[in-house]
Amino acid sequence: MMSKSSKLKHKKTRKGRKTHEFLFDTIVPSSIVEQAKAFTAPRGRLEMGGLLIGHVDEEGRNVCAIGFFPEQIEATPGYCEFDGKWMAISANAISHANKVGGDDKKIPNLRVIGWIHTHPDIGIFLSGIDVKTFKQNISYTKDGRFVAVVVDPLREENGVFQDPNKPNKFSAATGSLKLPEGLKERYLSFLANMEDVRNKQGKGALPFIIPGDLRSEHTARGFNDDYTETYFLGFHQIKKEFHQFQERISKMAMSNIENNNDIRNVGKQQKNFESSVNDKFQYLNEEVQKITNDISLLYSMVEKLKEENSLALKQHAEATAAAAKAAEAARFKRGQRAQETQQSFIYWGGLNLINQINHLLSQGLVHDAQKVLSSFLFHMPENQRGDKQLGVTE
Repeated sequence: MMSKSSKLKHKKTRKGRKTHEFLFDTIVPSSIVEQAKAFTAPRGRLEMGGLLIGHVDEEGRNVCAIGFFPEQIEATPGYCEFDGKWMAISANAISHANKVGGDDKKIPNLRVIGWIHTHPDIGIFLSGIDVKTFKQNISYTKDGRFVAVVVDPLREENGVFQDPNKPNKFSAATGSLKLPEGLKERYLSFLANMEDVRNKQGKGALPFIIPGDLRSEHTARGFNDDYTETYFLGFHQIKKEFHQFQERISKMAMSNIENNNDIRNVGKQQKNFESSVNDKFQYLNEEVQKITNDISLLYSMVEKLKEENSLALKQHAEATAAAAKAAEAARFKRGQRAQETQQSFIYWGGLNLINQINHLLSQGLVHDAQKVLSSFLFHMPENQRGDKQLGVTE
């Protein structure tokens, strides 16, 4: 967004007032966007807004160097708003900072140079409300210098807008700033003043200060590093989500994953989770590698579970068939044994009957012998009887 010259045109409205044409070149270092993403990404799809502090350089360019995100009055997936008092608080801090270096005309004065807000997972553009807000902020300036920066922390995108009348024309933040010592001291003074404001009003009122390329110098003076703090808070949030994901996998494993659709859904969830981790924490080194390795191992475990489940189902089917076959064989064997037992009973019973009848006949007790035979035939199963009309004669 840099060029050799910057122009500001004016045109008259119907009431004769001048409005600005927004043709100023703008410099926004990538550190502004990276620090904004670190703070806003863990907040999911809620929009967040803040202010950018900068100066006009010797080439007439708008330079955004630092900023902050105050407490939001309202934050939804499509809208954000913070109290207008922060414009006045910024002006007061700027007034004190501009006294650093005395009346040295070579040091540019600081000013509120822009407005930054997020579009979580909806892309980079200026909505109708954004255009209205942009124009309103420009109208508060004497020279029409005001910048809009939009950040999508979930898609890892950003855009720097110069003209509210062109809501889809933007370029990305890039590079870094090299500030002369006198100007650097003014910015560090402003940051220190905002730290004092936070100490008085509480961190909830001013949750995040954007030090930009002055981060190391600011923290070296004993101030809190908001970027590192929110960065690792976000990491712990992802780690928490990862453990929750592991618990879901464990529960599914305990229930043996009933069908292949469940397994495909698990694989899809895992891929989405891996993508989320990589998108949000591309600068994490060892910890991110550990998480990625764990996820790969988790995926292997799911695949192994699938194979084991399939094998278990096959083994279960084979075991069921074998059990049925064994049961049938056992029933057949029991039938054979029962038949053999019955036949054995009849055989030995028959021998005993014959001996008993012969004994009775030898004593001339014919009728008694006939009663014994009739009783034996009555209790014998029909399928074992030879002749149903058996009898005994004298």
